[in-house]
Amino acid sequence: ATGTGTAQPEGLTVGLSEGGTIASNAAGPTYAELLEVTMAIDEEYDGNASWVMNRATWGALLGMTDDVGRPLLQDNAASGLANGVARRLLGYPVVIDQGMPAIGDTTRPIVFGDIRQAYVIRDVKDCTLVRLNELYAANGQVGFLAWARMDAKVQDPNAAAPARCACA
Repeated sequence: ATGTGTAQPEGLTVGLSEGGTIASNAAGPTYAELLEVTMAIDEEYDGNASWVMNRATWGALLGMTDDVGRPLLQDNAASGLANGVARRLLGYPVVIDQGMPAIGDTTRPIVFGDIRQAYVIRDVKDCTLVRLNELYAANGQVGFLAWARMDAKVQDPNAAAPARCACA
């Protein structure tokens, strides 16, 4: 999610242009800031759009209210507490990815959009596994070496947008 693209895959949060700004990391994003992020992507991608964030960010959003004090997750809570709170925000599904950064100074803790269109992972070939009998035989051990070639990159920056913290 946060790879630099230099000697590691380009992360989802790195390759996307700005979608919105979270003004205060202490309180988390506001309702208006989340709406700003949803408006940052092209309407073509709304049908398959979702939110991506880590569990701590999702926890911060659970108690969030709109501009008149109604819980953002009110529709989801109608199913009852016994079923748990569905992971939907502003009508879109929420994907929990622990690789996403936490809310903090200058991070991009939330991404919104059609992730399948925005981000591509390329597996060059299968994983290769080699058993090393002789190298460790003097110690009565067996070694294993495995490697795989892959990369990842944002392929369509219009399909998703991150929310960036701009905290002082």
